[in-house]
Amino acid sequence: MNDMATGNNTALTELSERLRRVIEAEGAGAIASWRLNLTHSNVIKVGIDSNHLGGPYSAPRNVDQLVGEVFIVWKDGRRTIARVDPGSLANPDLAGAWKGSAFADPDQVDVLSPAPMPKVDIFSEKVSAAVQSPGSEFFAPLTQYAALKGQAQFINAGVNAAVSRSVLLSSAGHDLAWSATDYSTSIGFDSLYDDYYTGCAFPEPGTIEAMIDRVARRYGELSTAPRGWLASGEMEVLLEPDVVEGLIGHYLLGNMLGSNVANGQSAYRPEDFGSRHIVREDLSLRLEPLRPLHPGSYVCTREGVPAAELTLVDKGLLVSPILDVKYANRLGKRPTPLANGTDSLVLHCPLEKETQIMQGDAASMLVCSVLGLHTQDPTSGNFSLTAGQALEVQRDGSVGGKIKAVFSGNLFNALNEKSTRFARVPGKDFPMMRLRCRVTLE
Repeated sequence: MNDMATGNNTALTELSERLRRVIEAEGAGAIASWRLNLTHSNVIKVGIDSNHLGGPYSAPRNVDQLVGEVFIVWKDGRRTIARVDPGSLANPDLAGAWKGSAFADPDQVDVLSPAPMPKVDIFSEKVSAAVQSPGSEFFAPLTQYAALKGQAQFINAGVNAAVSRSVLLSSAGHDLAWSATDYSTSIGFDSLYDDYYTGCAFPEPGTIEAMIDRVARRYGELSTAPRGWLASGEMEVLLEPDVVEGLIGHYLLGNMLGSNVANGQSAYRPEDFGSRHIVREDLSLRLEPLRPLHPGSYVCTREGVPAAELTLVDKGLLVSPILDVKYANRLGKRPTPLANGTDSLVLHCPLEKETQIMQGDAASMLVCSVLGLHTQDPTSGNFSLTAGQALEVQRDGSVGGKIKAVFSGNLFNALNEKSTRFARVPGKDFPMMRLRCRVTLE
């Protein structure tokens, strides 16, 4: 195997070898091609629940999992996709069970030929060591969070660390192995406001302090009675980065998935790619899965497509859908890298400072979280959302108190309006956004 990171995994190696023997024992007379994906992951986690460290809902846990899938193309043209784990070997006729679940595939998905893989840094020795023996660096955020007792009625927080080992084997010649790590931590006050960090490595110095400062500041603002600065009507609305990320994922990423494009469930038709402008010319959207130690980075898809940058929208022009092998075949295109959720997305846009975007010609509303996004029709761009947590903002950028409101608009239109503004927020991948909406105060 091509060992793309350090570390041995006996259980993973043993399972992959035994499953490979099952496949090869079936013989070339029955199987035309095959692919095997396996991942062995080990996760440790502990949290603070309602001020209690390691309480019944946040007790220290260690989760060990070895799981994957086998993909087989049979000589009769049918395909099998089956989950596999160590328990699969208990079946004395495992190959027969696979063949019994075979299905006809009109898209003729096949095993790809091996391609050169990128060098992407997704493994931290320190995080890997912490999973085996948690030390001060793993627990450091919890120590800082515990010291905040009394600043809110209830503090909820957590830390998680994971290390995984993956293999990709195939009849076409794939013989790959790589390791990855993940570390995440979050903190919230009274379910009013929370913040988080996630990455392949421990956070840089100052990251946790910045999270705590932001949560404490927003918590104080959301605990304040409204000043009466706003009245229902059309106004500019500020969206925090996590809200923007949700909107981009729902309305743009969702419409670019090959399954939706091919099945007529997207706002865009196959012929729109390469010919239709969908947003302002100073906006671009890309998959960037090669950023070092970033949660959206990876080596390759389960089908063996190497991770690579992919331009989805270039200066307003719709460029490419996101295609696995099935929908690449259906649309007559080559498969592309896939998105690891919104973590792999980067919105390129003109950026102001956070202090600048908070200012406007009139008072506005700042939305910290929304309810009901999953119920919105992504193909229309229309939204009507309850602001789960929202604040009034004066024209000079000063923040008032908490308000309850519903706001509505159209994201596609907003991304075409020159008045829509963006700002970088330290520690966030997505920007803050200022757009015009219809607001109904409760």
